[in-house]
Amino acid sequence: MPETTQRRKKNKKPLPTECVFCKNNGEEEAYYRKHLLKDADGRVSCPILRAYTCPICGACGDIAHTVKYCPKSTKNPETLTTVNAFKLLRNSMGKRRVK
Repeated sequence: MPETTQRRKKNKKPLPTECVFCKNNGEEEAYYRKHLLKDADGRVSCPILRAYTCPICGACGDIAHTVKYCPKSTKNPETLTTVNAFKLLRNSMGKRRVK
């Protein structure tokens, strides 16, 4: 019987093999391949996101999230534009992005 990649229960997508948060924030490949964004129970396991405190609701640690995913966010487009503009300049560690 051939080996299969472990899959999620609700859909047919294979489980992630790297931290999407760090990858999207321009971290080095060696770093974002060492951990996942969330564990099997849905708790945040990314060390960078766990250390982040949401400025809207104060969530951090197991339930950490960015402003974009905050359940208490007012979805103000101006706020998101500022955040997205900042993301273009620096990665999650505050280092300037290399083009």
